Amino acid sequence: MVSHHKKLVDENSNHIHPVIITRGTIEMSLDKQIVEQVEFYFSDSNLIKDKFLKDLVNKDDEGYVPIETLLTFNRLKKLSNDATVISNALKASTFLKVRKFHFLRMRCL
Repeated sequence: MVSHHKKLVDENSNHIHPVIITRGTIEMSLDKQIVEQVEFYFSDSNLIKDKFLKDLVNKDDEGYVPIETLLTFNRLKKLSNDATVISNALKASTFLKVRKFHFLRMRCL
């Protein structure tokens, strides 16, 4: 399979979104993949099963978890091992709130 890496520029913010073009189709941008993966980690359906992450959320009074901790998770690590890239991508989430290099499980908490 032949893949070409290209970048899309968000006209509103001039933010560059890397994408992979495979056989003429555009796959999901890296930022979107990061957001979807981390939102899955913090979803109710996952937290029911993930005792480690649930304990981390409950450990902080406001529910913040260090991004560095999540960088040890294999699926996220495959997308990026850079806390700044992860943090910047998560700012687009409507489900998670970013605070420096930490983020909140849900905005309404």
